[in-house]
Amino acid sequence: MIKRIIFDIDGVLIKADGDVRTQKYKKLFDIALGWTKDDEYNGTTWMFDRMKGLYDKGFSMDNWKLLDKNIPDILEKLSKKYVLYACSVAKQEITKEKLKKTGILKYFADIFNVPPVMDDTAIVDDRPKDYPDFYYIRFQNGKYAGNKSNHNKKIKNLKQLCEL
Repeated sequence: MIKRIIFDIDGVLIKADGDVRTQKYKKLFDIALGWTKDDEYNGTTWMFDRMKGLYDKGFSMDNWKLLDKNIPDILEKLSKKYVLYACSVAKQEITKEKLKKTGILKYFADIFNVPPVMDDTAIVDDRPKDYPDFYYIRFQNGKYAGNKSNHNKKIKNLKQLCEL
């Protein structure tokens, strides 16, 4: 019996397509262009180091969007039956910011970079991976939809999770 659900974030709950990345890089370059107006502007080598530092800190984006407008309702229903967790390879501060800006942080008990093995736990991911220690629910969405994986259950809509 499933007691916990771990959600991959990007591509499952939050949009992570090329448009989002393009907007993020555009914002980063706009910031860097502002630096060139500095009196100390001297070449570009320092700018790339400074840009990398800003990127590595996970500079803020305000326009994160949920993959589906019904996600808060789905998470609300699921949180009454399961303990919910978030998982992303991104820094935890960045993942927390994404969840906060999209209004869904309150549904998650914790955020992981690597999902810990816990009994009675399902993991929902859109990428084809091997999760031998979990009940693996493959969310068939986006660019990975056609890829094969060793999953226990396949869903095409997150509403299907309410039927577990």
